[in-house]
Amino acid sequence: MKKSSLLSGLIASSLLLSTSLFANVEMNIVNFEKKRLSKNPNVKIEDIKVFDTKKLGQSNWTGYILNIKGQVQGKDIEVKDILFSDGEVIATDLYDLGTGKALKPLVTPDITENYYKKEKLIAGNHNGKNKMVVFSDPLCPFCMDLIPEIVELVNKNKEDIALYYYHYPLVQSHPAAVVLSKIMHIAHTKNVENIEYKVYKADWDEYFTSQETNAVKILNAFNEEFQTDIKLDELMDKKVEMEVANDMKMGNDLMITGTPTVYVNGKKDINRDFFKKFEK
Repeated sequence: MKKSSLLSGLIASSLLLSTSLFANVEMNIVNFEKKRLSKNPNVKIEDIKVFDTKKLGQSNWTGYILNIKGQVQGKDIEVKDILFSDGEVIATDLYDLGTGKALKPLVTPDITENYYKKEKLIAGNHNGKNKMVVFSDPLCPFCMDLIPEIVELVNKNKEDIALYYYHYPLVQSHPAAVVLSKIMHIAHTKNVENIEYKVYKADWDEYFTSQETNAVKILNAFNEEFQTDIKLDELMDKKVEMEVANDMKMGNDLMITGTPTVYVNGKKDINRDFFKKFEK
């Protein structure tokens, strides 16, 4: 499931632009992006910087991850975009002729040590040699299937794997997931055992739809399902809102657009074949 982007309409083109080779390729990349986005009268660019680079296996091409600050229709934004260059040509996307797949999904930032926070650990051993990080929406159908499997896998390898969970509710697709994520965070801080696993195994359709916006209804459902006693004022605490918002920002910094997104030992597990890796 995909999360919409404010700049999705601006960066959809796959135009290939020839450019002269200057000493500073990154400067050319930044200048090209500024000119391209500034053509839209609703966009005001304040700053563009190269955030990271990824060397591709295809010839001399490199993917450039750009951090963009500006305004869209008067609203402040900070997003990332990807451009490609071989030093002589700039492209907004590349495709593998063998597979027909776009290469953009391969050019994303890697997980850093900052994502291995002990307070985000939901299973396994914080000192385990293998690290898994998941970004997930508790009402995403794909997540409902995958997250319990991941937890079960980690529980079978408790000493070797650390599993860290970050809230990434898809706000536009599942408004109720935002509230549910906040309640999950509260329950986690209260040391409710295996709460993430339990949330993904629960049948929330008995209580509310993913479009529900009534926080009291969702909270009452949670308390009834797990026999907890979380109060509304706890849910409304700004600190809780900031915790979930920070999780989402950390996901945005990794250019996550859908859930579930899984990282294994720092690398995005695009094919989700971690079971093969760990079951060995």
